[in-house]
Amino acid sequence: MDAKTSLARALTRDPDGSAEADLIRRKYQERYEPGWQIYARKERPEQKADAVIDNREVLSPGIIRR
Repeated sequence: MDAKTSLARALTRDPDGSAEADLIRRKYQERYEPGWQIYARKERPEQKADAVIDNREVLSPGIIRR
């Protein structure tokens, strides 16, 4: 999933009354996305996977690579 989709889903999913949208954005931009980029660069999970699914559109996921 790309960073834009991940953040959009978090903004929909995560608010619980105590977390504001700015805080959620900051967490994703400063921690989660950079952490994912380090992991993806180091481990190359898409190259190791048996299949890669594009789930940006929840109701119509697609196979990127099998």
